Amino acid sequence: MGCAMSAEERAALARSKQIEKNLKEDGIQAAKDIKLLLLGAGESGKSTIVKQMKIILLFMKLVSLV
Repeated sequence: MGCAMSAEERAALARSKQIEKNLKEDGIQAAKDIKLLLLGAGESGKSTIVKQMKIILLFMKLVSLV
């Protein structure tokens, strides 16, 4: 065993670095995600709120493109 790395070790190191990079990117994206728990009885309007939020988000995206 010398100081140099074999081709197999270099490939394994490259794979490891790529996995670490992907995990870091996924962690950053997960930190940006917002989760909302809507609680309420049936027919209380939970799905209506979600639909309205989707419409507002779509409208905001369209306005920002103009």
